[in-house]
Amino acid sequence: MRVSTDDGRFGFILEPVAGNMVRFQIIVDGRSIGDDEPCIIGSAIYGLQRLKTLDDGRLGCLPDDPVAVSLALRTDEDLHDAATLSLAESLDQWLIHGYIFNGRVAILAQEYERGELAGPILISVLDKAEYDRIFGILHDYWTTITGHRKLIKIGTEGPL
Repeated sequence: MRVSTDDGRFGFILEPVAGNMVRFQIIVDGRSIGDDEPCIIGSAIYGLQRLKTLDDGRLGCLPDDPVAVSLALRTDEDLHDAATLSLAESLDQWLIHGYIFNGRVAILAQEYERGELAGPILISVLDKAEYDRIFGILHDYWTTITGHRKLIKIGTEGPL
């Protein structure tokens, strides 16, 4: 299953493999990131549902200066802890940040090569309501294919 924004710049790809194992990728800046190895994504679902709202003014220059925003997210301990997403084994070769700023969800991703960040910083910015819609579809599909019961209510900060 692929669910994304109408322009295809942000979304998720989820394919059942066996039991609770899935192939999971994220679409950022129109590019599918992550490998094809099966993984379990319960913690990813939990993290993606609970993006933090940040109000640091340095984040306001995205998308004009993704390098400055990425640097702030990597070097400021508070921003780093709030925005760094540890999602699934399929994304281990990526540094991914996700947060809410001024009512919009921002996702930044950069690939690791030989232990160092390399390549372009991919960014997707979308309205929170659209993110909630896309994430809701992902979550519902995940609960259907894995047999997990619905543990979260979309658009809230805690369990049902």
